[in-house]
Formats: sequence, C-alpha cells, structure tokens
Amino acid sequence: MMHPERGVLNEFRSAYVLYHTARGVDRAGYHAIDVKVKRDGAVVQARRGYFSS
Repeated sequence: MMHPERGVLNEFRSAYVLYHTARGVDRAGYHAIDVKVKRDGAVVQARRGYFSS
C-alpha cells in the first residue's frame, strides 16, 4: 500500500527556499520572475512574479 504522506515528506527533504532582494527597481507594479535550474528532471515551484510599490 502506498503512503501519500511519504511523498510529501520526501518532497520537503529535497526542497530549497531562495530569497531575493530586488535592487534598482525604480518603478512600482508587477515584475516577472524567471527561475531556471541546470539539473535535468528538476521540478521548480516558484511565483510568476511580484508587485512592488
């Protein structure tokens, strides 16, 4: 029998949290974010962008 919680636990074990502080953003509004990785088969979950004021 499969245990769904094991998949979630494995996902958290291999997760990374990245923080970025934007500099030189002189306009308010929406800014797109593009996250890329070099590892084949990696799954990236990221925001599409952010709003600044």
